[in-house]
Amino acid sequence: MLTIKAIDVTLGRKKILINFSLQLLDGEFIYITGQNGGGKSTLLKVINGEIKTHKGQIAIDEIPLNVNFLPSLVKHRRKIGYIHQDFRLIDDWTVFENIAYPLLAKGENLSFIKAKILNIATQLKITDQLNHFPFEISGGEKQRAAIARAVIKGARIILADEPTGNLDPQNSYEIAKFLCSISKKNRVCVLFVTHDIELIKKIPKKAINLGEINND
Repeated sequence: MLTIKAIDVTLGRKKILINFSLQLLDGEFIYITGQNGGGKSTLLKVINGEIKTHKGQIAIDEIPLNVNFLPSLVKHRRKIGYIHQDFRLIDDWTVFENIAYPLLAKGENLSFIKAKILNIATQLKITDQLNHFPFEISGGEKQRAAIARAVIKGARIILADEPTGNLDPQNSYEIAKFLCSISKKNRVCVLFVTHDIELIKKIPKKAINLGEINND
C-alpha cells in the first residue's frame, strides 16, 4: 500500500535518512521510535510530500509521489491524514468547524458532515466539546479533535507525529487504542511516532527505531 524504496534525505549538511525502505500494508500499525533528531518527524514530512528526497521513491498504491507536479501532490495528500503534536487547530473556529474542514473542502453536504462528525466525536468522547473553541477545551480534548479531523476524510494513511507527547498516560493510552481500532476496522495504515516506551508495552505493535537503522 505505502512503499518507500531506498530514500536518502539530507537537511543542510546533515544526513537524516540513509537508504531507508519501508513497506506498509493495509491496516498495519507501526510505531516509529528513536532519539531526537533521528528523522522521525522528517520521515512523516517526506511521506506527506513536504520534504524532497535526494534519491529513492515513495508510492501509495503503486502511484509514485511527484512533489514537483501539484495535481499529483494534491491527490497524494488526499489519501493522508496528519496528526501533529501541537494540534494545529484554528483558534477562532469551533471544534465542529475544525473537524468539518476536510469534508467542507471536498464539497460534502452539511447533513452528511454532521452525521460523520457526531459518529467520530462519540467514539472520541468529545461530543460535548463540538460547539466550544479550542482555547476552551483541554489538551487531551484538542488532540482528540485533531485526530477526528485527520480521520474523518477517510484517509488511507494516518501520520501521527507524537500525538500523545503532551498528554497524560490515560489520554495517551485511549488515543493510541483508538488509532489501533481505526487501523484494524477501516484497514487504515498508521505510522505512530512516539518516545513513550510504556505506551508501546501497553499496546504492543511493530516498532521501527530510526536511530538503529541509520547507524547500521
